[in-house]
Amino acid sequence: MERSETNNLVQQTNSSADSSRCDCIILESSSTYLTSEENMLSSSPSSGRKKHEPIIPKPLFYVSLAVTILGALVIVFRSYNISREFVQYGNIFFPLRLREGWFMGMLQDLTDPQWSSFRQFIPMLLIGAVIFVSISRVIRHIVFPTNFKPLLIYNVIFSAGFTYFLYGNCTIFLIAVSLFNYGIGKIFKKSKLNDLFSWLFNLSILFTSKYYDGYRFYNFYLPSYLEDNRGVLSWETYFNIMFCRLISYNMDYAEQLRKVVSDNISIKKDEEKWSEYRQRQESTLNIETDFNLLHYFAYLFYVPLFVGGPVCSYTAFISYVKYSTQKELSYKQLIWHTIRLISYIVLLEIYLHVFYTVGFNDKGLWKSNAWAGPQASLSPFDVGCVGISTLTFMYMKFLIIWRLFRLWSLWDGINPPENMNRCVNNNYLVSDFWRSWHRSLYLWILKYLYIPLGGSKSKVWSVWIIFTFIALWHDLWWRWLAWAWINCCLIILEAVIMFFVLPKIKWLESLRTNNKYMFAVLCGFGGAVSIITLVIANLAIMHGFTDTPLFIHQLFWQSGGFVFLSITLFFLTFVVMVMIHVRDVEKVKGENTMPGKLAGLLSQWENKSQEANNSSVPVKKPVSTTTTSTSVKKEEPKTTAPPTQEPQKVATPPSATSSTSVPPPKKSDISTTQPTTTASAVPPPSDKSAPKTQTSSQEPQKVATPPTATSTTPSVALKSSGASKLSTEDVLDPEYLKKLEAFVVAIEKQVDRLETLAKK
Repeated sequence: MERSETNNLVQQTNSSADSSRCDCIILESSSTYLTSEENMLSSSPSSGRKKHEPIIPKPLFYVSLAVTILGALVIVFRSYNISREFVQYGNIFFPLRLREGWFMGMLQDLTDPQWSSFRQFIPMLLIGAVIFVSISRVIRHIVFPTNFKPLLIYNVIFSAGFTYFLYGNCTIFLIAVSLFNYGIGKIFKKSKLNDLFSWLFNLSILFTSKYYDGYRFYNFYLPSYLEDNRGVLSWETYFNIMFCRLISYNMDYAEQLRKVVSDNISIKKDEEKWSEYRQRQESTLNIETDFNLLHYFAYLFYVPLFVGGPVCSYTAFISYVKYSTQKELSYKQLIWHTIRLISYIVLLEIYLHVFYTVGFNDKGLWKSNAWAGPQASLSPFDVGCVGISTLTFMYMKFLIIWRLFRLWSLWDGINPPENMNRCVNNNYLVSDFWRSWHRSLYLWILKYLYIPLGGSKSKVWSVWIIFTFIALWHDLWWRWLAWAWINCCLIILEAVIMFFVLPKIKWLESLRTNNKYMFAVLCGFGGAVSIITLVIANLAIMHGFTDTPLFIHQLFWQSGGFVFLSITLFFLTFVVMVMIHVRDVEKVKGENTMPGKLAGLLSQWENKSQEANNSSVPVKKPVSTTTTSTSVKKEEPKTTAPPTQEPQKVATPPSATSSTSVPPPKKSDISTTQPTTTASAVPPPSDKSAPKTQTSSQEPQKVATPPTATSTTPSVALKSSGASKLSTEDVLDPEYLKKLEAFVVAIEKQVDRLETLAKK
């Protein structure tokens, strides 16, 4: 999948890191899911591409939608009946944690220990969140609106009490690990040994703490009475989130040092427009003031994200502390996020009253027929319903946990990446599911593990390291390794098919043009096969190496399994076509947003510039050049008029416009950018009194114009090509010209960087 060029130029702040950062397409390129901004830019008619055409014809979509709704109702109805039959026939022999519920007199399934304990802490967390955010907002916006240091001090003090409440005396272990990690960063600084020893040290703590159940104080010659208060939670269970923050601090510190030493250049972002997490993650911090112990502990123990995440990089966190999200998220949006979270909690509670398949799967009862009552055994369809219902519960559980902590941080002005930005039942590719399920961890992996391992150059073997790490990061269980290695196989298989097999099938493109219905069905069938493998892979977390083959056997190899497989593929083919249509709608909507319209405008400008170039009268000696083109030397002479001189309005022929190789302004550039002053490629004015430059006898004369009146700026190029309706007064508006000046200044810096890199 192509990345739109509109994201490339100004956001590159470190050459070596940026060249590797392009490799992050490994796990993204095979995915059809994009964030709203990426969707919009990739689908807009930039770079001369045609407007996006939907893959699924509308009549076929309506049929697919009807089949999807009908099939979903059948699955829900059968899952409900399995739960009722279990209560009637099986609960006597295989008791689950069914408790008296509050919904319509039904029992509630509280088999899952994580949700059972978390729901008990929700009232306490809400009270703590209200207190924390209230004081934080008073400090940030009322008491110290221009100084963020008191806010960091408050965070550290509140975090100390919160951490001690959770972990008791085991907080000593966390502080010791944090100080040791801080020392590694300060000793090795920008050296690659910083990255190496940070990983080795923190991995050793991650694994040994779980293996030894959080250590014992007497093993370190500390008083035994410290064991009396180990808190309400096991610190080693939740250390994996802190592990990510420890790595992030040291590697961000080393990256900032390398950036300063190697480039000595930093592109200042517009703080008011820092709406993208990746922009903040790649921002430049102050080495002297932003990497001290106060910032370090405020980041490590930041209360809203301390236990459950989402994962946020150190650089992004500090940028949020300095410049919060108050200009990005209004109170109306925050209230809407709160209402959605409450609705998710209520929905999951009702779900656990209606369906008992979570406990059913946890006890492994899908393998037994002792409880089945009227049935001799569970049918393949019943086993499939249990699996889908279990995955749906897992999605809703983690959705609530992650959204609650993220909402807490949003109210505090910190906007970490949102996990699960697609519903679990709206994924048909393995890579798509992985990058949207735990989005924040996915972004963390890209920056701190995938790129350092070599990026796309080593993706064949690095994917095994990455998924093995993710499995052990979660827990030291064999079933997590089973999940990881199955996913590795599926991702490699998916990549081979998408990048090596499908491009060689030449008749697919003609099929898309000549028979859209057949092409759509073929896409749906491929996605259906992927969904089946995706369900099996993710249920391996519960089944492990032993029960995964048995689960596959119960689905497809027992009596009626082939019929069930055929019906499942038929049904999922229609489901995938609905998913593809949803993505098509997202892309079309993207064209109507501001960046989408901008990309469309740039495309028009490019097309009309080409037309003007082809239809224009040949010019003997085109004069104009631009400093924004990498092919033109910076030493090219420029001419300007005296400051007091009024700018002259000169009609520029199409050929003069087309002779300038001005690249279209990019979206990322316009938000931070800044302009060039180049000679205007126009014929000499008739007014002889106008000042002129000294030129050689062989070159035509150039009009001396002030920097703000140059006709080679992107906006004037747009005007002359007919793509823009800006008047001359609009173009000469001081504020508008100020933005244009900023635009080309940034481009000139990037050209200098590219020239330096080319020499290296």
